[in-house]
Amino acid sequence: GHAVEHLTWKPNCGPPLLHGEAIAIGMCASAEIAYILGICTEEVVDEHYEIFQKAGLPVFVPETLSMDEMVDKLTYDKHYIRSQATIGMITSVGNMYQDEETGKYGIPIDDELLRLGLSANIARRNAAFNQ
Repeated sequence: GHAVEHLTWKPNCGPPLLHGEAIAIGMCASAEIAYILGICTEEVVDEHYEIFQKAGLPVFVPETLSMDEMVDKLTYDKHYIRSQATIGMITSVGNMYQDEETGKYGIPIDDELLRLGLSANIARRNAAFNQ
């Protein structure tokens, strides 16, 4: 979410996202990644989108941002450790996934998985606006 927020501060990107707006988008993308990894169900992912939309928050990556820009920006995020983004994921609304071996809540993900999660978010955006 923070990386998406910071990217909207650049020129020609439209109005910058507010902090909470960017976090909502990031949480939806994180839920997509959790689903891809089998950490949560598709219903949990759907709940993310529904809850944030009911609150009037954006849930989709803005069309003005490119995939490469988003992935590149994450390499400068404070949660980018050992060449991988580290994100929190949920098993259900209100319950964080915790790695059983390390006890950590932050899960390292590679760029390919990050792209898959963002692509899933973008696919939902495209489907929502093409209905």
